[in-house]
Amino acid sequence: MAGDIRTAEIRVLIVDDEPLARRGVRLLVARASDFRVVGEAASGAEAVRQIAELSPDVVFLDVQMPEGGGFDVVERIGTARMPFTVFVTAYDEHALRAFEAQAIDYVLKPIDPERFAVTLNRLRALFTKGRPPRRLLLRDGARILAFDEDDIEWIEADGDYVRIHGAEKPTLVRQTLSDLERRLGGSHFVRAHRSAIVNVDRIREATPEGDRGLRLVMRSGRAVRVSRGHRDDVLVRLKVASP
Repeated sequence: MAGDIRTAEIRVLIVDDEPLARRGVRLLVARASDFRVVGEAASGAEAVRQIAELSPDVVFLDVQMPEGGGFDVVERIGTARMPFTVFVTAYDEHALRAFEAQAIDYVLKPIDPERFAVTLNRLRALFTKGRPPRRLLLRDGARILAFDEDDIEWIEADGDYVRIHGAEKPTLVRQTLSDLERRLGGSHFVRAHRSAIVNVDRIREATPEGDRGLRLVMRSGRAVRVSRGHRDDVLVRLKVASP
C-alpha cells in the first residue's frame, strides 16, 4: 500500500456492475492528479480477483452486485487486508454496516462532485498518516455514535449501560461490556476486570497492587484497577513478562 502521496500515485480500483457508474467514478478520479485508476470490476468475484492481482491502494466499492456484493468482498478479503474502502451506493441504509466494515467513507449515488472531492481529501490525509483510523459505531436509540478507537481510553460498565472515556467528556451508551469486548477483539483493548476494558496504547504506568493485582494509570491520569484474573492478559498485551 502506498505510504506517501508525495512520492507515489494513489492506485484506485473501481467496482460497480453498472458501466455508467464506473465511468462516472473514473471521470471524478481523473480530476485528481495524485490518483490513478488501475482497474475496474463489475462483480464481487471479479473484485476479489482484481484486489489480489493489482493490490490497489483504494477501492470504490458498490454494495449490491452480482456474484457477491461489496460486503461479501470485504468478508472474503478480510478487513485487515482490504485496501482503503469507499462504498458507493444508491442506498443509505447500509451506512452503519459500511463503517463497521472499516470503510473510509460512504458516498451516495448520484455522486455530488464536491462531496466526492471531500472523500479524496480524506483519503489523502489517511495516506499521509499511513493507516486508516478504526472507528467504533454504536446505536443509541435513534442516534448512531461514532468513536475513533485511538481516542477511547477505557470503557466501564454502568448497569445496563457502558461509559466510554476518551478525548471528550465520558459518553453513556446503552450497550453491554461483553458485546464491546467482542467488537474490539483483536485490537488494542483488553479486559481489566469484570466491569472495565482498557486501551493498552493509552496506559501510562502499571504498578503491582494487592494480591497479584495491578493498578493502571492512563494518560489522562485516571487510575483503573486490574483484577488478579485479568492481570496476566494485561501484562501480555503490554508485552511485559508475568513473574
